Amino acid sequence: MNPFLKFLKGIGGERSKIDERRRLYRLGRDEYKYCDGDHCLLLQIDMLKGQPNRLIYSSTIETWLPPHDSEPIDSSQRREIADRIGRFLEENGDVVEVR
Repeated sequence: MNPFLKFLKGIGGERSKIDERRRLYRLGRDEYKYCDGDHCLLLQIDMLKGQPNRLIYSSTIETWLPPHDSEPIDSSQRREIADRIGRFLEENGDVVEVR
C-alpha cells in the first residue's frame, strides 16, 4: 500500500497486526474489521477529540461474519475482544475507553 494512503487510513499493513492470529483493519472513519484466525466481525470505534481519543462500543461486537455467523459471541467474549483491541490501540499511542 502507498505510504501516504497508509497515513490517511491509519491502521494498515503490519500496524494492523495485534498478534500472530489477530488483526484489526480500519474500513472507514469509525468502522473496523477484527479478525481472529478465520473468524471476523465488524465493530465501531469512534475517533474523539481530547482524551480518550478512541471509544470502542462493545455493543457493536455482535456476530461473526459468514460463514461463522451462527456461532454466538457471549458477553465475556465481547469484553475480551474489546479489551484486546483497546490494549492494541493503546500500544499504538491511543487513549481508549471501552463502553
